[in-house]
Amino acid sequence: MVRKALLVLALAALILPVSLFAAANPGWTSPGNLDVAVGLHYSGWGLGVGGGVEFMFLNIPIADVTSIQIGATARGYADLLASYWGTPAFGVGGMITAHWSPKTLNLNFSYLANIDFYIGLGLGVNIMPGYSSSLYYLGSAYNPNGLGIWQMEGVSYYFNPNLGVFAEYDYYGGGYTGNYGGTLGIQFKL
Repeated sequence: MVRKALLVLALAALILPVSLFAAANPGWTSPGNLDVAVGLHYSGWGLGVGGGVEFMFLNIPIADVTSIQIGATARGYADLLASYWGTPAFGVGGMITAHWSPKTLNLNFSYLANIDFYIGLGLGVNIMPGYSSSLYYLGSAYNPNGLGIWQMEGVSYYFNPNLGVFAEYDYYGGGYTGNYGGTLGIQFKL
């Protein structure tokens, strides 16, 4: 008798969440959205502006419980206030992104529903025009200029469907090494 009751409870624990959240909404981003992000960019190479444009093209439902949104973004940065290296740095690249929001679960927790988590992976170019390897102790093996793998991880908080703030970590590979840092700013849908 106890085994049957435990079995029924275990099945209910597995089935009930799926039935309660059966309508897997898109999150804050959905196919057809064009999002613009701009903010303060900081990195190992300096301080400046960063951001980009992202187009969402796919919503992937997962077991009718949640969904992930897929997009493509063009990102860039301009670190004009140089720090350690003493020269400005610029970069531009493209990435495929994936977004997930607790909003897709239909939990009705307003403080969680406004959050959107995202990641991105792609290629980009870093350019540090005034860089000279002869000026630095790392020697000629270090060159920050060039094509490399770019990645980002971030979180957004939406005040309404068209306006939010974001914080993200970025890694911009290129040359023999890369740049890392982040961007804090605002984003809005066009």
